[in-house]
Amino acid sequence: PNGTFVLKFPAPKGHDAGKIWTCYDSARKQHWISVFRHNLAVRFLLKDHGDSMSRSIHNSKHAETQISQAVDQMISAITQNDAARTARS
Repeated sequence: PNGTFVLKFPAPKGHDAGKIWTCYDSARKQHWISVFRHNLAVRFLLKDHGDSMSRSIHNSKHAETQISQAVDQMISAITQNDAARTARS
């Protein structure tokens, strides 16, 4: 288990409202969070295990900040995309 997950946005039966998921790139040792919603398809780096700085046992604050920033960027992208979609309607 590498800690990956998939969350789907609520949608009427038979429709796809999008999803958020994580994946692990074992070659680069990186965890990513991705989102697909309507016309938005982006991904953000959660954690880079190949980065020498993130290998430090004393660097949990750096990892926490990196994850928080990636999730904040994803939420901002979803919010902006949904607002633009609503404005066009």
